Amino acid sequence: MMKTTAVADLSTRVVRQAFSTFETGDVTDVDSFCHADYRNHEAPEHAGPQGFRSIVAAMRGAFSDLLFEEQHIMSEGDTVALWTVMRGRHTGEFHGLRATGRVIEQRQTHWVRMRDSKLVEHHAVRDDLGLLIQLGVISVPGGPADAGVGGMPSCAVFDAAVQGAVPAATTQGADTRDMIVVHTALRREFRLAPGLVRGTPAGDVARASTVAGHLKLMNGLLRLHHAAEDRLLWPKLIERAPTELTGIVTLMRSQHEQIHDLIASAQALVPRWRSTADAAQRDDLADLLGQLSVVLDEHLSAEEERTLPLAARWLLASEWHQLGEQAMAELPRNKLPLVFGMLMYEGNPEVISSMLAHAPLLPRLLMPVLGPGAYARYARQLHGTATP
Repeated sequence: MMKTTAVADLSTRVVRQAFSTFETGDVTDVDSFCHADYRNHEAPEHAGPQGFRSIVAAMRGAFSDLLFEEQHIMSEGDTVALWTVMRGRHTGEFHGLRATGRVIEQRQTHWVRMRDSKLVEHHAVRDDLGLLIQLGVISVPGGPADAGVGGMPSCAVFDAAVQGAVPAATTQGADTRDMIVVHTALRREFRLAPGLVRGTPAGDVARASTVAGHLKLMNGLLRLHHAAEDRLLWPKLIERAPTELTGIVTLMRSQHEQIHDLIASAQALVPRWRSTADAAQRDDLADLLGQLSVVLDEHLSAEEERTLPLAARWLLASEWHQLGEQAMAELPRNKLPLVFGMLMYEGNPEVISSMLAHAPLLPRLLMPVLGPGAYARYARQLHGTATP
């Protein structure tokens, strides 16, 4: 009986050692506890000690802060049964699913057969449905009773769900090129704004009113742009990639404050200039807009260089699309053709097509037709040319 107990203690100790490698990443001693004939029925392509190492590498590449919290372990004969809870954060690709940054918790039961005090055969029962839901692959728990996956390895079930059972937009990472299109339009219009103000003759109230209306439109678009980021982008990045945001949040906040202060100062001058077209106020306003254009250009460049790569890595396509959807939803409907034409004017045609692909049917059909003409008419009135 004592011999049996000793063997059981050794077997449980070896299984614990095997699972500790997932937490530490140290696979130096894998050969000491993994049999040359080792077979994992949940990932049959990963056999032997080298297969075990590849599974450890894959799991640690997909989940950071990986922890297996033992609930119960028992041994009988040549078999060890382990009930555990796996915890971690999804920070790398997992069976084709790009990192979501989400914290996960998965209950697992493992059945390990031993030979020569080493792992030789491994079966597992895992809550893969719960994991899929936590990672956002399945939005609603449950599904058809006869899913046609009986007897499939758990990894194959996950692959099938990610690759075929959900729309591609759910699992694809964010394509942030549409933000470049928005930035291009903002840069152009704010760069031209000081010249529009300076070019307004003193006393020409009608022209001052036209230019002031344009400034109001552009300030509103910039406000919507930043509001969408503040609500839907920054909270996700701060939650999912806090260590990668070192210095970026401080820089963005500082630039936002500069932009806000310059816009507030400019807006304070606009009402009187609009009603009088006073030359002194015109020049003061143009100076402020010139400063604003410089600061805005620096800010947008910083976003493109430092923030967009993080967004592409940490946000799903469906989450990224929400930024544009929110901004467009808050625009007055009668401004949609003009604004979309403004984006189309210098926007990458491929990216424009991608943006339209996610729009409702009617705007998707009408904007390419109405947008260019709306902006051309607006630009002729404002800039004196359809191609400013």
